[in-house]
Amino acid sequence: MNEALLLSIRQSINQAKKVLITFKKDYTIDTVASALALSLFLKKLDKDVFVFCEKIEFPPEYYSLPNIEEIKNDYSFLEKSLISIDISKTKIKEFSYNLEKDKLNFFITHDKGTFSPNEIISSSVNPYDLIIVLDTPKLDLLGDIYKNHQKIFQKPIINLDWHKNNEKFGQINVMDLESTSSSEIILKLISYFDENYYLDEKIKTILLNGLIADGKNYFVPIKDFNLKLLGKALEKVRNDSKKKISIITLSQDDFRESQSENNDLILLIRGLLNYFPKNELIILVYQNELNKIKVQIISPAKKINILERFSAFTPRGSFYSADFLIENKNLAEAEQLIIEELNKTF
Repeated sequence: MNEALLLSIRQSINQAKKVLITFKKDYTIDTVASALALSLFLKKLDKDVFVFCEKIEFPPEYYSLPNIEEIKNDYSFLEKSLISIDISKTKIKEFSYNLEKDKLNFFITHDKGTFSPNEIISSSVNPYDLIIVLDTPKLDLLGDIYKNHQKIFQKPIINLDWHKNNEKFGQINVMDLESTSSSEIILKLISYFDENYYLDEKIKTILLNGLIADGKNYFVPIKDFNLKLLGKALEKVRNDSKKKISIITLSQDDFRESQSENNDLILLIRGLLNYFPKNELIILVYQNELNKIKVQIISPAKKINILERFSAFTPRGSFYSADFLIENKNLAEAEQLIIEELNKTF
């Protein structure tokens, strides 16, 4: 994604107050994750955000994604009715209204005269300043929101996709063919604004689930990757080849010495998937920027339900990628706690 496009997106977002995020009805977990992460990010920018998808009967593993309940298919949020009265000739003293069966009645007291039919206008209003469409090659794939509410799409559209068959229907079109997921595009966008401020733990959890969900391509381009951090992780890996489990422990010193940035951890996990693609589990135990012990667990083979198997730690994420905090333990103690749990369940 080039600098000029990122700057255009930033300007459009900064100018907007109300933002609609939507995506194709035949989504993947990556599509959903990217929408949730983008919504959380925009709210940090004090935007009023609504996430819409026509089909919200998500598969069970989607429901562990943070904030998934914010995705709606309620059309009442999309358009509002506006009744306008020309008061240039007839001044209003007071007004009131009531509901009478199926009628909404307005009562207006004026100084003199009455309003003619031409002075009372009813219209529909699009409440959104900006629309962001994710992972959707053409607008028809959105479903009825586009078929029945095309007026909404007269507002500026930012079209973010990583597929080359996109029809470029937006005012700003990002076809990032170097990315392998929508979540990766959102990660780049947040990083452009200020990753150290906006890329919080919840957004990182959501994006990681999107980044690794499809399992089609874990390759991380060298230019985007912190090789020093990967080297430290590979130095510290403990492999159980029989159980196909790898455990890596990283301290804050490891992150400092490798000059890591906030999004390097997400890319590190993708990099580890290159080395252990057939593992039952990859477990990363690390000290986060708040010096708390966090555990990130991924199941590359997608055979283990992490949420169920590690339920004692109250993990959050999806079936095959989840994380949790371990309180009142140092790194070594946390690692030992995980090993003990593995010995119980494997």
